[in-house]
Amino acid sequence: MSAMDLNLTGKTALVCGASSGIGRSTALALAAQGAHIVALARRRDRLEALLPELRTAGAASARGSLPTWMTGKGWQQRCPMFKLKF
Repeated sequence: MSAMDLNLTGKTALVCGASSGIGRSTALALAAQGAHIVALARRRDRLEALLPELRTAGAASARGSLPTWMTGKGWQQRCPMFKLKF
């Protein structure tokens, strides 16, 4: 099976559940395509371990957050890192 070229260089990907399973695999795959990764997870230790792996995999940049409150109004104001321009 050949790898897909998704042309994600310079694009930003927001990955929920990035600390394990499908979310982690997705974050690593998008990193390999050169995307900026914003990884969201509940488990700080796993998220902190993932960030250097994303950079090694080829991510243009990698940041993490622990957004346990992502539902409801005002979540963007509660987390300054989400003031990203896409």
